[in-house]
Amino acid sequence: LVQRWIAPVSLAQLDSDLLVLGNLSHQVYRLSAKTDYSTGEVFLGIGKAERRNIFKEPKETTAVGFPSYLTVIDGSPWVADHFGRRLLYVEKGQAIQPFPPPSHLYMSGISGMAKLNNDIYLTDPIFGQVFQFVLPTELRKESSFEKWVRRLGRLLKLSGKLEKIVPVAGQFSEEVLKDSEVYRRNAASTSIENMTSFNSVVFGFPQSIVKSHNEKLYVSDIYRHGIWELDPITKKVRTLAGFKTLANYHFGSVNGNIGFPGQYVRLNSPGILEYDEKHEMNIIPSVYGQKVILANKDFSKTCEAKTDEEFKAVFQAILLKDKKLAVADSVTHNIYIYDIVDDSCLSHKLPVKIFKNAL
Repeated sequence: LVQRWIAPVSLAQLDSDLLVLGNLSHQVYRLSAKTDYSTGEVFLGIGKAERRNIFKEPKETTAVGFPSYLTVIDGSPWVADHFGRRLLYVEKGQAIQPFPPPSHLYMSGISGMAKLNNDIYLTDPIFGQVFQFVLPTELRKESSFEKWVRRLGRLLKLSGKLEKIVPVAGQFSEEVLKDSEVYRRNAASTSIENMTSFNSVVFGFPQSIVKSHNEKLYVSDIYRHGIWELDPITKKVRTLAGFKTLANYHFGSVNGNIGFPGQYVRLNSPGILEYDEKHEMNIIPSVYGQKVILANKDFSKTCEAKTDEEFKAVFQAILLKDKKLAVADSVTHNIYIYDIVDDSCLSHKLPVKIFKNAL
């Protein structure tokens, strides 16, 4: 099974099993915890880069396009189809699309998503914006995310009623339509000195977004080599970690000062962030820095997860329930799983070897 996925870029845990998203194999795989993740099956997707606009269909016959992000919310797996500009979630064997794709001139793609207070926030890396999925009024009365997901499906099926997906942070310019790569690199070169609000922040390449420990949002910026904090209530923005390099692309930076608070740390291409609520720990993959960096909940302490392997491109790493660390390397196409030997590295000033190879 390990040879079946191509470019694994995102991971999630469903019950005790491990879900792996293959970006270039266009599928999600489920590895069984009962066999120590050595066996598994295709969980979602037909393995073709097809773009569809569906309401509901069996997950085995669903095309997931070029999937970029995978998570589990209230027991349901969610997948972001980057170029399809859509989300899919799985419930009772069915893949459900909660909203039709916005125009490609309004949103270029979805690289990450986060649920906060029954709202969904999305990152659009090419247009350099964070979008908010504004729910219909009826759904805002629901106390649980699971209930509004079900009611959303019924509303769309019965009446097609849907509120907006609106940009709430970041700057958009039509210049990005001419040459998005040049525009994003130029954007990443601008000073962050006065970027303190949703309206003033200019992202380089916002790769991912997660809910933080204090009901805020963390956004990884792979071109600026840093991590932002966004407050949806006050609309304030501040930097948490990184931003200590003049590089304005995936490459060009190095990891440094790991072991110090985030404001003093130099990061290299932070990929898909993961915040582990149980351990109150942020997991930061350094994609081209080829490292996994850990930080406590407020980024006041950091450390490096020492491993025996040399990674090529770490897009995401997550902690599993059975005291293991799973790492996705999109270049070697491998998933590395480590036993956690000592998870107290955040109490040390210097990085310590806390993981050993388990497989």
